[in-house]
Amino acid sequence: SYISYDTNDVAVYIADAVNLRSAVTVCGIITEVIKRTNDKGKDWFLISFTDKTGNLSGHYFPRKDKVKFVEALKEGDGVIFDGEMEEYNGRPSYRINNIGLCDFPADFVPERKEGKKAPANYKNIFPQELQDATQINVFKQDDFIPDCLMGKTFVVFDVETTGLDVLNDRITEIGAVKIVDGEIKDCFTTLINPQVNISEKITSITGITNEMVADKPVFSEICSDFYKYVENAILVAHNANFDISMMKNHYLREGYYLENSYLDTLEISRNTLKGLKNYQLNTVCDYFEIQFLHHRALSDAHATAKLFIELIKLKKCLPF
Repeated sequence: SYISYDTNDVAVYIADAVNLRSAVTVCGIITEVIKRTNDKGKDWFLISFTDKTGNLSGHYFPRKDKVKFVEALKEGDGVIFDGEMEEYNGRPSYRINNIGLCDFPADFVPERKEGKKAPANYKNIFPQELQDATQINVFKQDDFIPDCLMGKTFVVFDVETTGLDVLNDRITEIGAVKIVDGEIKDCFTTLINPQVNISEKITSITGITNEMVADKPVFSEICSDFYKYVENAILVAHNANFDISMMKNHYLREGYYLENSYLDTLEISRNTLKGLKNYQLNTVCDYFEIQFLHHRALSDAHATAKLFIELIKLKKCLPF
């Protein structure tokens, strides 16, 4: 039978929770429950859920008397969690302590926060056409555009950074592509001077050197342009919690609230493609024969855009 627990804590939005490193109560709708067994034979669960501000996956190691309860959870169930938002390899990680059922309103609309508005015009960085003409339309002539993509705008983006600490490291590059009605329309890309040193280790990963960003704009000089670019769009990224958290923290310092809904192709891949050795971007792109230059922001964003549409073609629906 289903069981619950008592809590007086107030749930926070997932979009805000991923920036915390503390005890957090969150609630939402389950999108997937995966049962796994560790090396010691103990069952644990990876539970994915959404609250319309973001998506989150939490790991839960239940007592024996709670295993059947968790096994009975299914997609669409309203749930509330108490847990700890931690950091694993520099990325947000949610450890679930308690799970209960709740009535999550179907018509829930997140409360909008007041901050700076998107400008009327671009100032420093302008959208561009993609240079490779073969990349403009990700669909073949005889292919179909899923109905769920029509009438919607998505911005698929990636950031390169000075490290994996979403609170203290800095963005060195933004790359993004815009999808309108299932077709890639244009892109947004810029290097950014992080105003801190880029280590040799990070340069070996991203290819971005201190010399490359020395004369580039700082984040405060381009943030309004990217804010305009993503206005009214659904954001998409691979391992989105990292990119979203990094962006949110940068924008908060400039007086903006980045409140766009977002989708994570890492979570969609896990839910849609079973049996891959891992779900890193290059692995999933290899599955669809999508080629790209890994660890440069625009290339990663464009590959993720292709991946996103391939995944939605398989699912035939959006994950919310």
